[in-house]
Amino acid sequence: MNEFSLILCFTYISSYALSRGYSDSTALIVLTVSNAAGIPGRYIPSHLSDYFGRFNVICFCSLMMTISLFAVWYPFGSYIGGMYTFAVIYGFFSAATLSLTPSCTGQISKTRDFGKRYGTAYFFAAFGNLVCIPIGGAIINKSTKKEFDNMVLFAACTCVCATFFFAASRYSLAGFKRAVV
Repeated sequence: MNEFSLILCFTYISSYALSRGYSDSTALIVLTVSNAAGIPGRYIPSHLSDYFGRFNVICFCSLMMTISLFAVWYPFGSYIGGMYTFAVIYGFFSAATLSLTPSCTGQISKTRDFGKRYGTAYFFAAFGNLVCIPIGGAIINKSTKKEFDNMVLFAACTCVCATFFFAASRYSLAGFKRAVV
């Protein structure tokens, strides 16, 4: 579900910026900043997951993606500072969820089953990735402010679902106990 949101956001963030009147270069720089924030986002949370637990860290990162959509992009996306802030936060934490997914899959799998489980997970994720861009395009339709806001809310709702599923996975492993999972 986080990949659904990630693809929606990375596909339409430049179009969103253009619809707000930003220049072409600014619209592309926002996307570049988001991708650049993903460089430390792939390393730092993965390293922290060795100490705090993979599922604990991926739950936190997914929650931060959700918060960045609801609390930064949606209300402050019309301001250039808000766009850059969102790009950094979302880029960092979305990269973290991408890099932690194989670790979480490996934690719940025997070595001989890892490839089957990881492949199956991404087999189903691929279908979501195929349909998310047309769904986002249908929501945006005429590129009005309201339609872009609806797309942001839709992406945020997919992050809420992903956070719920990650939390449910964490709960199935350790319950509500404070544990490194």
